[in-house]
Amino acid sequence: ELSLPRHRLIELAQLLGSDYTDGVHGVGIVNAMEVVSSFSDLSSFGAWVRAWTPGGGPGTEDERDAGADAGAERRKRFKHRHRNMRQRWVLPDNFPSEAVTEAYLRPTTERYDADACVWGRPDLHGLRSFCLHKFGWQQQKADEQLLPMMRAFEQTQSQARLSSYFKFEH
Repeated sequence: ELSLPRHRLIELAQLLGSDYTDGVHGVGIVNAMEVVSSFSDLSSFGAWVRAWTPGGGPGTEDERDAGADAGAERRKRFKHRHRNMRQRWVLPDNFPSEAVTEAYLRPTTERYDADACVWGRPDLHGLRSFCLHKFGWQQQKADEQLLPMMRAFEQTQSQARLSSYFKFEH
């Protein structure tokens, strides 16, 4: 729905935060979309944010933008509107992170072994033991949580009969 290519979505994730990064503190969705549409890449955005100095005003970075590319005017307007705001943005040390980009482009996944996954009745004894070791729950506490689940499982495991839906008269 955003009509953004994959690399731009990854840039949004780096700006806003995701499973792989905390993002840029102080940048919300509106500013992130403006960054993505104003800068050709996050490296130039990061350099601009890091170049902030108190009382800085326009400098050589803005002069370089004049006519540099098709997005120069948009970037210039963005920089002007956000010239004071950028001092509050906190970039992660490795921003933009190539490792985050790689994690999105080539995620590490586990191989699925169809034989390893078997559906069956849950092991109540094993679940009680797990609850004891992981949560410190005694059997009574574990049973409060587990037994309703076991009853629901048992109900779904029996095949429904026609008589359970209709009342028959003899």
